[in-house]
Amino acid sequence: MIAHEKIPAALYAIHMILVQARFLVGEGVDQKKLYNILDWAEILPTLITCREEDTTEEFREMLAGLGEQYPEFSGHLGNFDKDISWNALAQSK
Repeated sequence: MIAHEKIPAALYAIHMILVQARFLVGEGVDQKKLYNILDWAEILPTLITCREEDTTEEFREMLAGLGEQYPEFSGHLGNFDKDISWNALAQSK
């Protein structure tokens, strides 16, 4: 389980990865690339709540790996580290 205070940022990261993947589909991205992106993303929800031990670092590593393989996704790790979420964005307005 990731640290409780990181859950909003984790959910936001997953949301934004899916939004970005959907955009790539609209741009006609290669199916293999989309497959690989979703392969990185599919494990993320299980790291939020499905395991007893702290998986915050593993969540970070998955975001980092996605960003290394596909640089256009590299900003998600930084946003996660900065606790960017819907709540944070609403409070900054």
